[in-house]
Amino acid sequence: MAILAIDQGGSKTAALVADSNGQILGTGNGFGACHFSVGVETAMSAVGIAIGEALGQAGLTLGDISLISAGLAGANWPDEIEMLERELRQRFHVQDVTVCNDCVIALNGGTDNPNAIVLCGGTGLNCAVSTDTGILRVYNNYIDDLDQGGGSLGARALLAVFQSEIGIQPPTVMRGMTLEFFGLDSVDSLLLAYQRNQLKKPLKEVAFLLFEAAEQYDQVALDVIYTFGESLSRYVIAGARMYGLIGKPFDVVLSGGIFKAKLPLLMDVISALVHRVAPTASVINAQYE
Repeated sequence: MAILAIDQGGSKTAALVADSNGQILGTGNGFGACHFSVGVETAMSAVGIAIGEALGQAGLTLGDISLISAGLAGANWPDEIEMLERELRQRFHVQDVTVCNDCVIALNGGTDNPNAIVLCGGTGLNCAVSTDTGILRVYNNYIDDLDQGGGSLGARALLAVFQSEIGIQPPTVMRGMTLEFFGLDSVDSLLLAYQRNQLKKPLKEVAFLLFEAAEQYDQVALDVIYTFGESLSRYVIAGARMYGLIGKPFDVVLSGGIFKAKLPLLMDVISALVHRVAPTASVINAQYE
């Protein structure tokens, strides 16, 4: 019998089939989804696509699967986890099903140290704390809106462009970059489209422009990345203090697309601020997403 693993986030849904010895037999991908924002039917449809590809590659059927283990975006509260486990059982006819938040599998993909904190930043952001005493805390809905991964980093970049337009911030190359990206001819038009939720492209893609501008030594872009890293580091520092990790050798796992930019500034900021209060912490950019 085989094991089916699922990873669903806002950017992608991935499935993997392995045998009991851990040998990978097949993989598959579907579109990104979260049941909370797009509904259970759409989220499970993405899971079904990824599972179908993985089983096809493995030459297996659902009847060959003995266990499903899933890390799903939006699996934040006990009732949501129960609902998602029930949906997976009913849709894919496997009774042994375990669901956790996708940031928990990101933590496990980054380290096997029982004392660890993960910042999982893709389309959104989540944080989880694990300790050798068995504590596992997932922050889920406690994450501030302006810290929500690539989407919020893009929003911060646009806010900097708007502030630059009225002289609060200095001139920035992001002005021209964002206008070209959205096909608009003025910052006034960009501001109205942003406020009216009429932007034609997702905010998370603006984050890529931000890093491009930072590579051109644009001070506004560099400041946005710095303040974002400063804000994200608060979750790590607070978690380390609350759960007794200060003074212990613990790992900080950075997982997700926002930490994979060529420019290392975001990781460097988080690392420097964490090390101010926890010098024995190891900051790890996860190899396995």
